[in-house]
Amino acid sequence: MRESLCRAAAVALLVVTVLPQSARADDAAAQLPSPLAPLHQAIASSDWTAITPGVDRLSTTAAPAHVLALTAYRLDPTSIRMRVVPQLAPGGSSAVDIAASSHAAIVINAGFFWITPDNALAPTGLLISDGKTLAPRKDCRACPGVIYADKKGVHIERERNLKSLRGITAAVQVGPMLVEKGAVITFKPEGPAAARSAVCLDAAHNVIVVAALSALTLYEMAALMQAAPKDGGFGCETALNLDGGPSTQVALTIKGHSEQLGFPRPVQNFLAFELK
Repeated sequence: MRESLCRAAAVALLVVTVLPQSARADDAAAQLPSPLAPLHQAIASSDWTAITPGVDRLSTTAAPAHVLALTAYRLDPTSIRMRVVPQLAPGGSSAVDIAASSHAAIVINAGFFWITPDNALAPTGLLISDGKTLAPRKDCRACPGVIYADKKGVHIERERNLKSLRGITAAVQVGPMLVEKGAVITFKPEGPAAARSAVCLDAAHNVIVVAALSALTLYEMAALMQAAPKDGGFGCETALNLDGGPSTQVALTIKGHSEQLGFPRPVQNFLAFELK
């Protein structure tokens, strides 16, 4: 979605579908706001399964209180390389297009964009691909964060704290921030709901990439990312919201495992994770 810039709108991949509540979850989970209670319960009761070295998969369905189709991928930072890949054509590309044209194991939509007078898609804020700056950093209320890669790995920072671009091979400016230093950023529980994409780093510096195909608020997404694993969350130390709505899309291709999730509409740029 080309989310409006006038509103506020690792490695693991999460896809969620939420149906209306029909019954209470267990006593502990029921204290959490819907739909967080069954989602936390589903994650806490599920196990990670290795797909290939450095990539684990978690999948679960919670019932009867909610039906939650959830798929998660956790990527070991020592096993992956993050790139930022721009659209293949002026009018945009899909995650499937990028996966087919690269060696990426996982591709997810990334930053916001706008439509130029000649109907091309242009990035909103900083965009660095393969060491080349394709768009400059911007003082942007809706996109205060940056996910970037350098020789030390993958990082998430506020744009204002990023002192230099030297040595950065890939970067996308987007937002808002969801979690900082292990604490949830404050959002209104009644905020607007939409499909969401997000990325985070946990305590072990795993990169967690999240795509929620159901309509979730930023409050719900932040709470899910920040909660400890024992409480049915992903234990993110730092988390950043990506473009969402109908832009939300993922393509997975790993050793015989192929998956296409979300909305295959054209967008401007992507995070692409390659296996080393």
